[in-house]
Amino acid sequence: MKAEKLIADYKSKGWSLDIYEQLFELAANNPEDVYEFASLFLDDFSKNSTIFNDSLSYITKEHFSLLIAKAIDILKTTENECAENVIEHASLQFPDLLNDFLDILFELKPNWSAYYSNYPWRGASKEQITVFKEKFFNPETSTDEKKELFGCLLQ
Repeated sequence: MKAEKLIADYKSKGWSLDIYEQLFELAANNPEDVYEFASLFLDDFSKNSTIFNDSLSYITKEHFSLLIAKAIDILKTTENECAENVIEHASLQFPDLLNDFLDILFELKPNWSAYYSNYPWRGASKEQITVFKEKFFNPETSTDEKKELFGCLLQ
């Protein structure tokens, strides 16, 4: 309920100090409300926002795994800066949560023009990168794709 109010206030007021105070109140009182806010924000906005990025810092690892799945579902159908930021944040804070999604992330290429585009591959096990190594050594793989694979494998 509080998360829905914060989304409604953000839609009507835009950025304001009051909006941030509401976010900090959510974070202090109930981390699940912050997850709900971020989830609703993903549903309602595609353009990135500082308040959305800041909210990601207050989400538990358990809830972050749910946000990752939602962000990937969104990116499968449309471009969305907020969904890309979920992947970015996860690659820095919880890279292990991205390990099961490496194939689809390589296909979707979120944040691909950013220096941190390969960060989701950090901490991936040998088993998880085997398919990427096989693609890399496949003679049918293009040079451009090999360059992309190499960057991922270096992580």
